[in-house]
Amino acid sequence: MNRPAPSLTLSCLLITGCAAGADLGVLQQGLGQGGGGSLTAHLGMGVVPERILVVELDARADVAASGDRIAVGASVLGGLPLGPVTTLARAGVWHAVASNTDERGAVPTFELAGFVPLRKHGTRGDMRGQGAAGIVFGVREDLDAVAYTTVFVGVRMFLVPGY
Repeated sequence: MNRPAPSLTLSCLLITGCAAGADLGVLQQGLGQGGGGSLTAHLGMGVVPERILVVELDARADVAASGDRIAVGASVLGGLPLGPVTTLARAGVWHAVASNTDERGAVPTFELAGFVPLRKHGTRGDMRGQGAAGIVFGVREDLDAVAYTTVFVGVRMFLVPGY
């Protein structure tokens, strides 16, 4: 039985981190048209916390004049530091498991956001781990049967566990 070299295994563990977040937003179909609220949660794994590339599972609940839904999906989140803020971009797809409106079976979603760390610990390669937690803010566009935009704010955490 072939086993991976210990250095390869250690390298994979050192670059694998966890990401989690939740946000609350205001959604709108068009300027001054049909409003509502959105609560979204994300959980994933990937490269964190300075340069970010994470695959996440997403869950959300929307309550809006255009219809209510509970949805699940998956997305890829990327980010690069820009001074004290990390710029984030997300591309994903979600599907409503419960809805009272007409919508696509699979809805593409795109997001641009900023992450402001309020707490950081550890440095790259620190055997005690490394992480950052803070505030996330941004805008999300869902390309449903009728497209709508969500402006949101929330909390975000990135963690590389210690070994």
